[in-house]
Amino acid sequence: MQRPSLDAAEADIIAFARAWVRFAAQHGLDEALGLIDRRDSDPPWSEAFVRAMSDDHFGDCQTCVITDPDAFSDLGVFAYRYNDDSGFAVDHDLAMNHQRSDFTAQFVFSKTPHGYAIYLEDIHVL
Repeated sequence: MQRPSLDAAEADIIAFARAWVRFAAQHGLDEALGLIDRRDSDPPWSEAFVRAMSDDHFGDCQTCVITDPDAFSDLGVFAYRYNDDSGFAVDHDLAMNHQRSDFTAQFVFSKTPHGYAIYLEDIHVL
């Protein structure tokens, strides 16, 4: 999966976020996290952490895993360019356990001299 270049269009940023979520669905969140950056202040994102925070989300006593976003045509992916042109914030709706869910993954794409630093900012219920 190739990171978007610093001159990437908003559509390229969105495409990367979609591809990353697709990769997480196919290979697991732990492996997908290896494709993006991490800050010391970030939460301890992991498959186990998301399973714990999603316990019984659908009222079925199950924990959740990210599943294929392509199975749902109505999952939103929205990019917001920062006013100072330092990067983007991205919100990506998540399918969990093969169902549309209330979970959203939030990413930060920060410009650096070497390209975008990409962080998973949050996974939460909107």
